[in-house]
Amino acid sequence: MESGQEDELTKSGLVGKRLIQVRRAFYEFEGTVERDEGLIELSFSDGVSVRFDVGADGESLATREGPWVDPFAPPHSIENEEYIRTHGKYSAFDVSVEDPYREMIGREVSGVHSVIEQMGHKCSGIVIEFGDLRLLIEVVADGLYVSYSGA
Repeated sequence: MESGQEDELTKSGLVGKRLIQVRRAFYEFEGTVERDEGLIELSFSDGVSVRFDVGADGESLATREGPWVDPFAPPHSIENEEYIRTHGKYSAFDVSVEDPYREMIGREVSGVHSVIEQMGHKCSGIVIEFGDLRLLIEVVADGLYVSYSGA
């Protein structure tokens, strides 16, 4: 994989925005939350929210503006209650005070770079830089994974 290609987010002005909140959507079933993978949403001081998730093809990164809306938010129909009880659902969690995200809160985005999958030439991830801190958001085997590097 290679990174460094210009991304639409760079053009839209993500660089220079100050991060104020990070939410993750994790799968929740029978009181257990699977925190290994799931959507990530970044919110900035100017009111813009950007969310990253797995694209419809299961291989590329999908980027959308605006906060994530829970499709199973109450009130629930009888069918939705049964589905949630039987299968579980994704729920949003504010992870802003958790490592590594807390180190990025209040910092400005200094760079945005696409991660391009070599074989298919699809954007499979993105690196968002906050000075010396880097957030890698990447699609791997139909899951969205987030990792961190920095000082």
